[in-house]
Amino acid sequence: MKSLFLIALLLLFGACQSENYIIGKWRLVEIDFSDHLATLDSEERSFFEEIIEKQTTMLDQTFFNFEADSALQVITPKKDGTGQIMQIEKWGLSKNQDSLVMINTETELFFVNRSEKNKLILTSNDRPKRKLVLIKAD
Repeated sequence: MKSLFLIALLLLFGACQSENYIIGKWRLVEIDFSDHLATLDSEERSFFEEIIEKQTTMLDQTFFNFEADSALQVITPKKDGTGQIMQIEKWGLSKNQDSLVMINTETELFFVNRSEKNKLILTSNDRPKRKLVLIKAD
């Protein structure tokens, strides 16, 4: 039921993509998992913090490429220095541009907390709760 609701939202969101500021390439500069970490016991927190530490080395090399046709590519570095591209099926921005939905094998809803011309801050209440900070790359 949740997926059906989010798909309906995506169809509604798609109508306003021609005017949105998100289209283009964005560099991921920060991921904040503090809200999620607060819900974990100490053993889970230690394990999760190790994973986060490994991923923070890739932050400045991870890009989100939002395309006008609702396609989204997430480009992450591989150990050999090349980029790995993950294709997200669809994305959409709400009419008032305060919510962003991404649909792939799972559906994720992000709230657009703050957006400047070259900065985008997205938060998700989906598990794991997190905040993504992106800077316009092109």
